[in-house]
Order: sequence, then structure tokens, then C-alpha cells
Amino acid sequence: MLKLSGINVSYGSYLALQDVNIEVNKGEFVVLLGANGAGKSTLFRTISGLLKVTSGSVEFKGQKTNQLPSFKVVELGISQCLEGRALFSHMPVKQNLLLGAYVRRHDKEGIKKSLAMVYELFPALKDKENALAGSLSGGQQQMAAIGRALMSDPELLLLDEPSIGLAPIVVQQVFDAVKIVNEAGKTVLLAEQNAHLALKVSHRGYVLENGRVVMEGRSDMLAGNEDVKKAYIGVSD
Repeated sequence: MLKLSGINVSYGSYLALQDVNIEVNKGEFVVLLGANGAGKSTLFRTISGLLKVTSGSVEFKGQKTNQLPSFKVVELGISQCLEGRALFSHMPVKQNLLLGAYVRRHDKEGIKKSLAMVYELFPALKDKENALAGSLSGGQQQMAAIGRALMSDPELLLLDEPSIGLAPIVVQQVFDAVKIVNEAGKTVLLAEQNAHLALKVSHRGYVLENGRVVMEGRSDMLAGNEDVKKAYIGVSD
């Protein structure tokens, strides 16, 4: 479904991504592990069309998306939940969610179904639908950000560090919800530092260091790798 081939991305003279090759198949749940500054967010912005590649290609369902504007990438079926949530804090929760459905604004029935699905996934958002987004707790804001990304009915959902700043119990709730989304048929690519939990719910993973993919494999294999344990899980045998 998604194929990145020889991706290089630069910020001026700084090469942020170096010869990155990644594939995500339809229906998979793939995790991208890496420390702060490894290039995870840069990679996601590149997939979403917010950044342009210096060289290499991004393909989605066989179509090259390198030169497409970001709204066209969303129309093709890719939606990103940004790190930091980026909600419109002075707008109600429901309005924030509906903005996520802008690219399918003429599909009234489809939007209704998506909104009902988001509320079923995150009941707290239904209770708070008329509250200002800025008044929500951190966990509820993250749920709203994920819900907004789902409102475009994407085939591929990109989640950038959804666990940052959340209490462990809320992190578990968010990951459980994302797993349900994947099991319902959505393909998920997750960038995450919480390797312990991410590798439990995902199928495969890649490890990104200094803009390069240094390791890849099944999630159970990565979870058992000593280097991954020491660097990202904090334990070793």
C-alpha cells in the first residue's frame, strides 16, 4: 500500500532522512521506533506531502505522491494525527472532528457514520462534544486528535507520538482504541518512543536512528532484540 524508496529529505544543508526504504502493506499495523530527533516526524510529514523529498519516491497504492499537495494526499486516503495534537482550542470538540471530514464534506451520511464510530471509540468525546477543545484533559485532546484524523475515513492512518505527556492508563486506552481501528480494517503506521507497548500491538516495526533505518522485522523479534531493549525499552536480559 505504502512504499518509500531511497528517501532523502533535507533542511537546508542538513540531511534529515538518508536513503530510507519502508513498506506498509494493506491492513498492517507498523511501528516506527526512534528517539527524539531520529527523523520520525520528518518522515511522516514527507508521507503527508507537507515536506518534499530531496530524492527518492513515495508511492501510495501504486501512485507516486511526491509532488502532490497535502490535501490531495488526504483525498487519496492518508490521514495524519500530528504530534502535539494541533486542535483548534477555541472551537467545540464536535467542530474539530467535523473539520477532519472536510475532504468528504459532500458525503453527509458517511460523515454521520464516521462521527458515530469516533464517539463509540472514544465515549468521552460524545460527552464533551459541545465543550471547547482547549478545556479537555490531555488524554481527551489526544482522543479528539485521533478522532479528527479518522473523520476523513482514511485507508492509512499515521499516528505521530500519540502517547507523549499522557498518564499510563490513558496511553493504554489510546493504544487499545488504535488496535480496534486496525482490526476494523484501517492500515496504521505509528511513530512511537513507547516501544514496549507499541511492539505489543503492532505487526512489524522499523527502527530509525539519525535519519536512517537501522533495523526492521516482526514486532516480536524487535521486542526480543537486546539492542532494542537497551535503547527503547530500558531492560536487558
